[in-house]
Amino acid sequence: MRVILPVATLVILLGLLRGTVFGPVRSLDFLFGTPYGITFFIGFLAALATYMWGLFVITPTAKKLEVLPTDEKAKLMYNTALARIKIFGQLELLGFVGILTCMILMRFGY
Repeated sequence: MRVILPVATLVILLGLLRGTVFGPVRSLDFLFGTPYGITFFIGFLAALATYMWGLFVITPTAKKLEVLPTDEKAKLMYNTALARIKIFGQLELLGFVGILTCMILMRFGY
């Protein structure tokens, strides 16, 4: 977890710089007035949503897995947390698919 958060933050910041400072999105007119700009904005929102999902939903659930169960009640709680994090991880993958789709669309000018 110590590596994932800084790297994810850096990826989002570099993507924002790549699209604005070093890319075509230089004004709000371009951002909201062209297919590329709109796709860039949707991709940025998807990246932020995926980041927040990981930070506020997956991380607290994963923290529950740090303590190994010692009795039956703890094993049940551990297995429940494990099942939830599997579902949450699959939902996070949907966010990545959305981001990747936006990146592919932007490559072709949409």
